[in-house]
Amino acid sequence: MKPTIGRIVIYRTTDADKAMFRNIGCNVMEELPAVISGVWGPNVINVKVFVDGPVSDLWKTSINEGTLPGQWMWPPRVEAEVKIEGDGNIVGNGNTQNL
Repeated sequence: MKPTIGRIVIYRTTDADKAMFRNIGCNVMEELPAVISGVWGPNVINVKVFVDGPVSDLWKTSINEGTLPGQWMWPPRVEAEVKIEGDGNIVGNGNTQNL
């Protein structure tokens, strides 16, 4: 996939991030969602990280794609479970819809 502004990625937190979260009362997480705010190349981006706590802004700039702390990765894909019942209803992921 190609990173573009506005897409959601996963940011892997660093030890420094976790220490900051502890100091300001945020939940300490290994991975957090982030939105791409700038693209510098096929693997280097700027992001706004969504922290699980009272901090509204955590910006990370020029971070590389990867699985190490301080890097970003694409969220895993989840396949939808969908079936069509005998009455024509589509059932999937807890929702029902008529055809």
